[in-house]
Amino acid sequence: MIRTKAQKRIVAVLALTFISTLAVYGIAYFLFEPLALGVVVAWATSVIVLFIYVERRRAGILGLEDPYSNLRAHINLQSMLGETFVPYSFWAMEPGSLLNLLATIQYHDYRTIVECGAGLSTVLIGKLLKQVGGGHIYSLEDDERWHAVMSAAIAKEGLAEYITLLYSPLEENSESGELWYGQAASQQILARVGEIDLLVVDGPKSNAPLSRMPALPIFAPKLSHQSLIVLDDSKRENEQQVLRSWGERFNLEIEQKKDSLRGQTYIRIVE
Repeated sequence: MIRTKAQKRIVAVLALTFISTLAVYGIAYFLFEPLALGVVVAWATSVIVLFIYVERRRAGILGLEDPYSNLRAHINLQSMLGETFVPYSFWAMEPGSLLNLLATIQYHDYRTIVECGAGLSTVLIGKLLKQVGGGHIYSLEDDERWHAVMSAAIAKEGLAEYITLLYSPLEENSESGELWYGQAASQQILARVGEIDLLVVDGPKSNAPLSRMPALPIFAPKLSHQSLIVLDDSKRENEQQVLRSWGERFNLEIEQKKDSLRGQTYIRIVE
């Protein structure tokens, strides 16, 4: 049976708690028998509480810090949402991560953007490009119905000049052996763009360990050391495997953004 890292940590902590509790009980029993049981209960409870605290800190969800952070980000995004409703699903980029991404695009003046997985981020990036006076985002989407919803939203917002949304059903990819966007759509993007300033990897849905791995090898010919690659949901085990796979093939500079629940990683290819 294959255990995840989280499961391995839990097993290790339980083993440590058991062994240390026996040791503490033995010492307490030797020193003052009547208090031995109370001491050992207090010790075991303290160890478990400390473990829960550390785990919550690792996940970045201590107290109400993250819910408030995402709420503030959502409020800041209100001015860009407009009148067109775009459903916000479980797979969507977190508000805080999306706000940081938009700020990064504006600050670094990224104009040529490729995105794997269309959604609210597609529309807001298109609006930002319109606001700054130019640029284009090419977005791959495998869900036919969602492609229709997004196409309608793009048309309603008058963003066709800034967004190219390509419907690309999934097919087996030779790089990963998993399902990824069809080769024709990615080749179409490669033929249209010069250098890619920003590659956003937020799709397809991460149903297998290397679902999102092909993005970097396929678009690498159009990336430079100045280009930014953003991998969303990077705290999840599947995306961690994608990062390891990329690291085996490319010399990467990696910055983990720790202010989101599911994580987001900024990556550059080092010359």
